Amino acid sequence: MLPYRSAGKLLHLISDPAAAENAVPDIIAAINRSAKLFEPKILRGNLALSVSEVDKGTVQNYRVFEQNQFALEVRNISYPSRFLVQMPDGLTLIYKGGPYTSPARGEP
Repeated sequence: MLPYRSAGKLLHLISDPAAAENAVPDIIAAINRSAKLFEPKILRGNLALSVSEVDKGTVQNYRVFEQNQFALEVRNISYPSRFLVQMPDGLTLIYKGGPYTSPARGEP
């Protein structure tokens, strides 16, 4: 379950496609924070995903994806609902292509 504040944000993004497109930088920043990458200036707004984890390793490898290659799409329900009122059920972060940049290295 989502907290009420997060649910309100989700409903706003689902109902307003322009707001969803403007939320991409915030979502990328949240994904980076969840990967323990707390300094957004280093990544310049790009998304960094860990390539692999090495047991007792001191250096981590990341693949960096440019922020402008992402879009946030409203995920519509593809099957008819038994209810009169129906709305989309979520958001999908889509990578629009291109090769990734060279892996960035950093200390954990």
